[in-house]
Amino acid sequence: LASVAVRGLCRQGRITRFVVETDDVPGQLAHVTTMIGKQHANIVEVEHRRLTEGVPPRRAVIELLVETLDAAQAGRLEEALRAAGYNATRAAV
Repeated sequence: LASVAVRGLCRQGRITRFVVETDDVPGQLAHVTTMIGKQHANIVEVEHRRLTEGVPPRRAVIELLVETLDAAQAGRLEEALRAAGYNATRAAV
């Protein structure tokens, strides 16, 4: 049942996967997640990668599955992350 609900939210543009590349320094994960909260979005899943193949040294990749009210809110969130200096992109859910 949960997977059916998630698929419905995806079709409505309410679930978005963001990939955020950042410096590997203390506080970056907290800053990104705080920004998402300030945009009134809900984090459904989060993965923080530092030692995975393909992640450059002294960098981290944060992958987040985020629930928003609609696609426009997801767009505003992406703009806010980029305005804060993060390399933020959307990925397939």
